[in-house]
Amino acid sequence: KSSFTPLHIAAHYGNVNVAQLLIEKGADVNFTSKHNITPLHVACKWGKLNMVSLLIKNRARIDSVTRDGLTPLHCAARSGHDQVIELLLEHQADIIAKTKNGLAPLHMAAQGEHVSAARILLVNKSPVDDITI
Repeated sequence: KSSFTPLHIAAHYGNVNVAQLLIEKGADVNFTSKHNITPLHVACKWGKLNMVSLLIKNRARIDSVTRDGLTPLHCAARSGHDQVIELLLEHQADIIAKTKNGLAPLHMAAQGEHVSAARILLVNKSPVDDITI
């Protein structure tokens, strides 16, 4: 079981109007599911740019970490969502954050063969020779 809230589900589908209503009614934008997954992680994984923007505007923690050490930037990079990556970086997401396996967002972009995502990360000073641990 994922332990997702209605806000996690709205984030998955990019239902911004529902998410806005949930937030207005007190939904916790930083609620963590069973594996410490926040609605922002979900929105970043699925490339829901408007949802990512809404969550950030409502104080979602930009560098929240899942059980495995994934930040929202890792999720966006792994899936190749360029606009989401750019938005996260505009809000000072940690470009060198490492997962428990030592992977930085650039490693995730490389895994998924997302050239444009890798280019964005490199332009924003992601270390080109960063190594895993």
